[in-house]
Amino acid sequence: MSPPPLKRWLDSPTDEARIVRMWSEVRRRRQGPRRGRWIALAAAGTVAAAAAVAGLVVAARDDPDALPMADGALPGTIETDAQSRRTVAMADGSTLELAPGSRLETIENAEGRFATLLARGTVRVSVVPGGPRRWVVESGLATVEVIGTVFTVDRSRRGVRVSVERGVVLVRGERVPDRVARLSRGQALFVPRAPPTEVAARAPAPATDRAARPGEPRSGEAAPDEA
Repeated sequence: MSPPPLKRWLDSPTDEARIVRMWSEVRRRRQGPRRGRWIALAAAGTVAAAAAVAGLVVAARDDPDALPMADGALPGTIETDAQSRRTVAMADGSTLELAPGSRLETIENAEGRFATLLARGTVRVSVVPGGPRRWVVESGLATVEVIGTVFTVDRSRRGVRVSVERGVVLVRGERVPDRVARLSRGQALFVPRAPPTEVAARAPAPATDRAARPGEPRSGEAAPDEA
């Protein structure tokens, strides 16, 4: 018995349809897991990137060299209204006491330096002696530098007053005598604001219409016969 001609198998619609389905199934199985792997890898990359960004944010906030407050948060802007006072305890035992209507801004917080700006009002600063940081209080007209002491800075419209209760502070500024002053216990210094600039009114010099001719008196001089 002779085998069926090849044309019969090739022209069979049933076998051709089955082959198409088989190749479709093969392609689906090959592409499906690979696509799933790419999706999984992309999702993992997104999660890793988000975790890295979060880690950077946490690292930026949790600076090991910065001085935090007693509750662990980093000091930013501390402000009081016209009726309230506020005392901020720092992690090293130092304190910042703000009078009513005061505003204190942290401008630098590093390993060896803690600097604030007294924008307005009064702050009493108590720095624990022997600490690793130099404390600086800027007040516009004067800069107060300390290591361990208790002092008060009062900024008003008239000027800035620095008074020392314990220890030694250095006060620097353009309007400070000799641009620097050393204050110890019981001493105080007032730095006034610059007075408004006074411009003296000067009378203009008399203008002459023409140059004086020989024998004629100059402007402001008497004539020869009037002398």
